[in-house]
Amino acid sequence: AGDVIVPAGVRLDARHLAILASAGVEAVAVRRPVVVGLMSTGDELLRPGEPLRAGRIHDANRPMLAAILARPSHEVVDLGVAPDDRAALTKLLLEAAGRCDVIVTSGATSVGDEDHLAASVSAAGGRLDLARVALKPGKPVVVGHVGGAVLIGLPGNPFAALVAHMLIGRVALERLAGLSPRPLRPLPAIA
Repeated sequence: AGDVIVPAGVRLDARHLAILASAGVEAVAVRRPVVVGLMSTGDELLRPGEPLRAGRIHDANRPMLAAILARPSHEVVDLGVAPDDRAALTKLLLEAAGRCDVIVTSGATSVGDEDHLAASVSAAGGRLDLARVALKPGKPVVVGHVGGAVLIGLPGNPFAALVAHMLIGRVALERLAGLSPRPLRPLPAIA
């Protein structure tokens, strides 16, 4: 009696439900899933399956990130592809902030002529709390807020987006879901 059988911050699975039931626990308090809006940015992006045209590439990040984010602690909302237009991106961020807890973007985080994320966040009344991390690949990652939503801006390069999400975005999302983030296990290798 009085022992903790399932600590807070655990993603419940069949094992936990069994031990709770065996202890006579009928109901437990849980958090609702974190609503995550997922958006790619860039006029050059095409949906997978669309025929390639000059100067265009297929959007690899949204399908990759949607698969990573597909877990019981998240409800993913596909926000599509935002154009390389500051006013349009500002409008999309404001709309997303009204219905999402977190906005995850890919692309437009660097300092090129078409990288409008920082300016759009500011125009939407938001702020960036973290910009340009000493991480390779993944340096142009940004974290901030737009309205009540947390913003996680990942680089447009798919490998850099993956690395930045695994090291920064994943931890932020797990904390927002009330989970205790587990560090990634190092894997020694000989180069």
